[in-house]
Amino acid sequence: MQKKVNTILRELEATDADERARGLPPAQRMRAVQPEVGRFLNLLIRVARYRRILEIGTSRGYSGLWLGQAAQETGGQVDTLEFLAERAAEAATNFQRAGLAHVITIHQGDARQLTAELPGPFDFVFIDAEKTDYITYLDNVVAKVVQGGLIVADNVTSHAEELAAYIGHAQAHPNLVSVSVPIGRGEEVSLKTSWPFDSKLLAQFTEIEAHARQVGGMQNVPHDAGRFFHILARATRARRILEVGMSNGYSTLWLASAAQHHDGHITTVERDSSKVNLARKNFGRAGLDHRIEIKMGEAMRVVRKLEGTFDFIFLDASKEDQLDMLQILEPHLAPGGLVISDNALTHVSELAAYTAYVRSHPVFESLLIPIGNGFEMSLSGVRR
Repeated sequence: MQKKVNTILRELEATDADERARGLPPAQRMRAVQPEVGRFLNLLIRVARYRRILEIGTSRGYSGLWLGQAAQETGGQVDTLEFLAERAAEAATNFQRAGLAHVITIHQGDARQLTAELPGPFDFVFIDAEKTDYITYLDNVVAKVVQGGLIVADNVTSHAEELAAYIGHAQAHPNLVSVSVPIGRGEEVSLKTSWPFDSKLLAQFTEIEAHARQVGGMQNVPHDAGRFFHILARATRARRILEVGMSNGYSTLWLASAAQHHDGHITTVERDSSKVNLARKNFGRAGLDHRIEIKMGEAMRVVRKLEGTFDFIFLDASKEDQLDMLQILEPHLAPGGLVISDNALTHVSELAAYTAYVRSHPVFESLLIPIGNGFEMSLSGVRR
């Protein structure tokens, strides 16, 4: 079946490229997402084990195939909406050819009405229809998305001006934690939650960011990357998190603040005593020190002594040791666990062996996420 799906995906990619090259207006084109976005959506669903999926904007079914593949693996179901009857028929044919028709239900009609009528609940919603209606779609579905579910909206970079109001609406929503991820044409990723950040924690992030700019040398992840890590950790319900390379504890707090929602903890490794002392103060001020265990020492020596399993591993220490470190930690990674390696764009040569390993190893499925310094996101437990 995978071969059938891949064949149809390649066909649709070629059609989309041809239509764009011929300069067809958007209303006449397929308007498919880029392959990396399809993989991104697929990976998000699988890593969080989402089962109830809604797609707003089917077109000829390209992104629906990526969603359907993921739903088939998680035992889920996709509802997808398309306004044009002709496009809905084309998509249905493609889903049938791919062997995925049994997990995908097409609803033909006006998405504004359909999103209001469909009962839900939904774990994952993908918005890729008329951009002028994005806010309407969001408002119609947000109450139907489960706690810890995701809403992803396409084209927020390529149509930044047109979707500025949507981005602002999502990022200011009281029940969403949202961040723009510059993959493909840009994806706004929003986590549904009744427990967004409290003011004390947000103030602590701001203080740490200002201090890092003032003193230098902290090598923190950018704010957007930290926010996305937080969203990933909450969506995957990670309870045991490992961070290698703590520095002043900035990324640690993003992850610890996610773990607390699932009664989880983070173990973090740092060799610099001055940074450890600074991080302890930051953890105490944020009220999260009880969720964090610091192991001080050289990273390779510390990870060799670790016990137990981890749901989420963030590697941000020596780039030259990254592959050796991953191989040591592999037995400690829970099935379906997530590994994030930072600096995938800024340290390409140093991480070349690591990247080649996770992209070719039969138990990992891996994707570059170009946020911040770039990171490689790898899902474990993959069967190829």
